[in-house]
Amino acid sequence: MSEKVGQVSFDVNKGEYQFDKPYSEATAKLIDEEVRDMISAAYKRTIDLLTLHKADVEKVALKLLEAEKIDKESVVALIGARPFAEKSTYEEFVEGTGNYLF
Repeated sequence: MSEKVGQVSFDVNKGEYQFDKPYSEATAKLIDEEVRDMISAAYKRTIDLLTLHKADVEKVALKLLEAEKIDKESVVALIGARPFAEKSTYEEFVEGTGNYLF
């Protein structure tokens, strides 16, 4: 789902070999370009976040080298609480998504 490709779905029979794609080569090229753009944007955002929070990343990395594993309380002690409210129930996680099991 992207602005260029739109909200489309291609029905593919799972478990069966399919030699023909249910879309054109032009659409395949567009999908490939969009995926590449999404991956590049995610990579750039990751690098930007790691650079912005480099000091905190280093604190956690040094603690992990020392302790091998750490828990949430250790992370909070090192870098502080999260800057946003945490979700702790299933209902909170799916709120507004339309994805409900019941």
